[in-house]
Amino acid sequence: MRLRGICLDLWNTLAFTDTDPSPIRTLAGAFGLADRPDWRLVIEQAMMTRRLPGIGAAIDAISRQTGNEPSGGWTRRDLILMWGKACNQNRLYPDAVPTLRRLGRGGGIGLSLG
Repeated sequence: MRLRGICLDLWNTLAFTDTDPSPIRTLAGAFGLADRPDWRLVIEQAMMTRRLPGIGAAIDAISRQTGNEPSGGWTRRDLILMWGKACNQNRLYPDAVPTLRRLGRGGGIGLSLG
């Protein structure tokens, strides 16, 4: 069977954000999850398992999932602004584009790299 496509996760696969504080850890803290061993799973289930129109909807989903509103000095608006700032600082790993191009040439997969 011929390979027709590849779907890759963006964060920590092709790109990274090294902002401080980490946007995901900030969400965990704002929703009282930081001390829970399953905090990543809770956030993943709330905002990474379905299509959402934006970070505001993701924050609302975390709130529904946890039954908590943002706290610790964070408002919904603050979290949206923090997330946007972090997203504006995303960077591709140095080998991401060359690797994708090699995959495209070797596997005959058309790529659109913005």
